[in-house]
Amino acid sequence: MVRSLSRIYGMLFDYGQSILRPFLGLFLAPIFAAVLYAGLGGGKEYFLDALSFAFQYSLPPISMAISGFFEPNIDGTFTKALLAKPFCTGFVMTVHGISSLVMLFFLLLALKRRFQIR
Repeated sequence: MVRSLSRIYGMLFDYGQSILRPFLGLFLAPIFAAVLYAGLGGGKEYFLDALSFAFQYSLPPISMAISGFFEPNIDGTFTKALLAKPFCTGFVMTVHGISSLVMLFFLLLALKRRFQIR
């Protein structure tokens, strides 16, 4: 178990040496979550609403500022469709939030290691 977690940590984050990998993860996590939200909320036509929703719930309050670059008003039918599936929406929101926090942690860890005085 510990060895497999260590291998995953090495593959995904280069044992805290890579700044780029967690940064890409922070960038790609909302996009992946938006695809899932769009699927839950009614399809491809709601992708921009889903992307705005994903950015709003990735790392607040930072993400609230980023979501301002997208369509500010999320369509009401999209939100009603998400609320119609509370378990799936909640699960995606939870996994998305936790993965964003993990990516932020590993990004800060890599930055700390990069600027560490030896």
